[in-house]
Amino acid sequence: MGSTNVKRCICSFTMIVVSALSAIEQESDDFSVPSREAALSRLNAVSRRARHEATQYLTRWADQDALSAKKVFLQNLDQHPEPEVRERCRWLLKCMAVKDYATFGEGYLGVSMGEEWQGMIPGDDKKRFGMVVTAISEGSPAAQAKLQVGDVIVALGEHAWRESQVILDEKKGLSAQIRAIGAGKKAQFGIWRKSELLICEVLLTRRPKLLDQWRPQIQPNGMMKLDQGELQKLIDEEKNSAAYFEEWLQKAKKDALAD
Repeated sequence: MGSTNVKRCICSFTMIVVSALSAIEQESDDFSVPSREAALSRLNAVSRRARHEATQYLTRWADQDALSAKKVFLQNLDQHPEPEVRERCRWLLKCMAVKDYATFGEGYLGVSMGEEWQGMIPGDDKKRFGMVVTAISEGSPAAQAKLQVGDVIVALGEHAWRESQVILDEKKGLSAQIRAIGAGKKAQFGIWRKSELLICEVLLTRRPKLLDQWRPQIQPNGMMKLDQGELQKLIDEEKNSAAYFEEWLQKAKKDALAD
């Protein structure tokens, strides 16, 4: 009787393993725990094809459930005894970091701002201060939200500036607040345009740290012009850099510890 039960257990376990391996090989969407564990174990397989199939399977899983996949890859990156598995988990995390680029880091609107503006807006009982938009980057969040040169940014969310120079403050001013909101987040701007107060919702993207290398020309219509190939080159260079990945990785580890 005991022997029969043991055989049944062995058969059941074998069926689970075979099913898991089949899911990996056939590009299945079966992301059950046995299938995921089987894929992780095959990252160290002798066969190059087996390693490749396991990596592709885990990539698909990360696309479906990034949060769970990230936790597993981080755990194996730090704790797995096999160097090959740790290295492949690192590669999988790098792929996730690249995909997160536009939604990770400081917020970016994509405008140049000139003088501080001040004036009364209907409904207000106090003078309001704002910043005049003098140029807009092509393809930027500001351009996609149809902001215009000459617009005055007079509010960010519920916050309006009531004192001179505060909006220019490096730590608490408009630019600092945009960065603090973060990439991938929506922000509502109060826009004073032609004596009318508009509310514009903008999806911020990441502010490239290499942006300081960008020296755009201002066209007659106020749009900032840079060869888009050059801009994309700067972005690609940053998103594939070791510095960006390390920044992303440290944030991912911090988030994992907080869960």
